[in-house]
Amino acid sequence: TRSDVERVASNNRSAWVGYELTYTSHAAGPSVGLGGELRLSLQHGRWRVAWTKGLMWPGVQGAAGLDVLLRWPRRAPILDRRGRPLAHGHAASRRYPYGTLGGTVVGHLGMASKDQVAEGPYERGDLAGASGLEGAYEARLAGTPSARLVVASRRGEPLEVLGREAGARARPVRSTIDIEVQRAVAQAYGSTVGGVVVLDPRSGHTLAAVSSSGLDPRSARGAS
Repeated sequence: TRSDVERVASNNRSAWVGYELTYTSHAAGPSVGLGGELRLSLQHGRWRVAWTKGLMWPGVQGAAGLDVLLRWPRRAPILDRRGRPLAHGHAASRRYPYGTLGGTVVGHLGMASKDQVAEGPYERGDLAGASGLEGAYEARLAGTPSARLVVASRRGEPLEVLGREAGARARPVRSTIDIEVQRAVAQAYGSTVGGVVVLDPRSGHTLAAVSSSGLDPRSARGAS
């Protein structure tokens, strides 16, 4: 924050100084400001500020601090080569229609790592891609959250919005996996230990990938 003194009005023992606080945040876009007045009192030949914490948020009753509120866009789907959804829906209610079939390739969502939280915009407890395509294409599938810089009460309730920053929509990932080829290979592979990958000889694209150490993304949600 930055304070700019605007004007001074005074009498013999007290004075009022107009000021403006400028807030700069990634959540506010351009800098935003709030203005108010500081009361000064003359004590023992020196002017002193009658300071209260509320002066940090002039004109906002009940203010106790600043907060940044994030809103993530709907997570984009992962599709097979023919456009069939392998994963879709919001992170918290992500659906995997084929379960363990192709689960290792599709991947799962886990808690955002310490590095992701430190770098932002993730917060502690957020879900993020942790393996497979969910992890490899996290930025594309998650998009960027919109943000609001707000003055908040002691309970964390937003009292006034100071600024906003638009996010970016999530974008789907269309893989080269063919879920029907994946199903056929998984059935043929049975209980064999190891793994197999099926490639299209013309394009080199991966059509199926089967591993004996399968993964069910539905039950792995939240695991690191």
